[in-house]
Amino acid sequence: MRFILSFLLFAVFGFAQQSCNKESATTANKPEIAKTNTNLGAAATTSPATAETAAVPEESVSDSRHRMGEQLAIEHPVEADLVVPVPDSGVAAAIGYAAQSGITFRHAIIRNHYVGRTFIEPSQSIRSFGVRLKLNPVRDLIQGKRVVLVDDSIVRGTTSKKIVQMVREAGASEVHMRISCPPTASPCYYGVDTPRKADLIAAQMSVEEVCRYIEADSLGYLSLEGMLEAIGFENNSACVACWNGDYPTKIAGGEPTIDNS
Repeated sequence: MRFILSFLLFAVFGFAQQSCNKESATTANKPEIAKTNTNLGAAATTSPATAETAAVPEESVSDSRHRMGEQLAIEHPVEADLVVPVPDSGVAAAIGYAAQSGITFRHAIIRNHYVGRTFIEPSQSIRSFGVRLKLNPVRDLIQGKRVVLVDDSIVRGTTSKKIVQMVREAGASEVHMRISCPPTASPCYYGVDTPRKADLIAAQMSVEEVCRYIEADSLGYLSLEGMLEAIGFENNSACVACWNGDYPTKIAGGEPTIDNS
């Protein structure tokens, strides 16, 4: 059961996972994971689009994301004219946010599907350039509007900052960022390509500081309790270490899974 719940939790965010052995192991780029009785299962690599159609027994990933968006609207309401997803990972949550809030939903940011995910690129210049190539705001829909941007996570914050800037340049009068998970403040040691802790913006700044950094008018994250409730998980039923730093296995060392410095 722990395997199934852990699989669904990471599939919700479209992350890639690999097998984690119970035996201790040390490599050049990965920390030693000390032997314990806990063994997290492996999950297949999924893109956000693939994750939308994925299902773990009796649980639809798309439905889970939709409920997370609804809960996000309850926890962080705002007066606005448009709910706009950051494609593709923010679409289902944005639909849920719009349904719960009653704010109009529009696809006002168009994604170039020939450009991949940007947060795992090795340098900031490449990530910034990638965002400009990947996403294009629709000025006719955005101009003069108070916009709620919905995304699934903020990792370094640089991508979110560029997106907020682009939406403002397209004429938005206000830009409010809503994130359908808690702040990502700890690296993953189980196969997800997150940066080291020093590069995770939520590990270095408060929510208010992150909001100022990305230049949004407001910023709201879904609470950990709200996320688990929306997905239908019980507390301590799956690994949530990237949000609360409580790892289910002993971590020896503390080096990052990857080094993108």
